[in-house]
Amino acid sequence: MDSDHINRITHPETIAKLITKHFKARGRFCLSSIGGDCQTDSRMVDNDPHARYFLLDGLPPNIGTSLENEKTIEVRGAIDSIFSWFRTKELNPIIEDGERYYEIPYPRQLFQLQRREAFRVSLPATLTATLTGEVEDLDNNEMHPFRAMLANLSATGAAVIVTGKTASLMRKGTRLHHSRIRIPELLDIIVDAEVRNCRHGHKNASSMLGLEFLCLSTRDAQSITRVVMEIQRRALADEDD
Repeated sequence: MDSDHINRITHPETIAKLITKHFKARGRFCLSSIGGDCQTDSRMVDNDPHARYFLLDGLPPNIGTSLENEKTIEVRGAIDSIFSWFRTKELNPIIEDGERYYEIPYPRQLFQLQRREAFRVSLPATLTATLTGEVEDLDNNEMHPFRAMLANLSATGAAVIVTGKTASLMRKGTRLHHSRIRIPELLDIIVDAEVRNCRHGHKNASSMLGLEFLCLSTRDAQSITRVVMEIQRRALADEDD
């Protein structure tokens, strides 16, 4: 997707409002080296819009040390249901009561994928859109392969329909690592995701899962958004016919 589909926000009060909304929603940010070789996610634990900084929870020691040594890191997340990101040269470690946190100043500019009417789009059955991968079976400590059908998709997450044993293994909070989204001729991408909610599907023994993407790169978020727009364009064209 070209830069015309990206908003660059520089007004300090607007940036403060967006980050404060993210904090109130107990939002998660992904911290990444520019090349994406080192990345992890963390939740905001404090926010000061007057002093213009926020705090992130501690990171795994090996990853935290690596990111602290990076000259520039990229911070990504879903703010107000829109994929957003900025870059910073300041990842300041703070020790309080033996716990490690990271202070990050508000950025001078923040980027967002432009909001569209169909930011989340339903996937027609004719596309055979799937999510495949492995999920851990905690009862026997084994990985169980799964194949789920995508019900809808956005740049920040998706809804999938699962059946059989997979439905019982994917509970709220379950993380899916290196799972593959495939929409023939449109999208083939690897994502990490977390199950945010579960509900019974329309058919017996099926569940509808709401997934939030974790540490999605800017490029992958743009690729998904481009596909979402294309699917919506086709749906509108079919309605006109």
